Amino acid sequence: MLDNLLAFPTIDHQAERILVYIAEKHPTLVWDFFHRRLEIEPTDEGNYEAIPYQLHDLNKLLARDAVVAATGVRQWYVAGDHMFQYTGARLLHAVLPAFTAELGQGLVHVMEGRQATTTISPSRFCAIIAASHPLTPSSSSL
Repeated sequence: MLDNLLAFPTIDHQAERILVYIAEKHPTLVWDFFHRRLEIEPTDEGNYEAIPYQLHDLNKLLARDAVVAATGVRQWYVAGDHMFQYTGARLLHAVLPAFTAELGQGLVHVMEGRQATTTISPSRFCAIIAASHPLTPSSSSL
């Protein structure tokens, strides 16, 4: 099912409904799906949008575990990828649009290094994510 959705040029409402159904039981499969979309080379037509700008229902399910979200997206970073803030960070922002305590906990997890190493330093990753997320009243206690 997810393999077929890779070919969709955008994640429209119908595609998101399918992803919601999958994420209810297997959220990591949906995170992996978006990572696979990022790896697809855009065609000359330029109409492939790997990461949606906004999610309507899927974000609620994927936001349940901010640690999985933050550590998973960090693993997507490739050295020298100056577009990361517009791809992986954008998806994290679509799922967790504000800098909440939960996202802060996810970033603390990244900073503590309890995950596989990648080519981006934990502090650089956290800076990219923090720059794309406005603070909320609940995050001021972090």
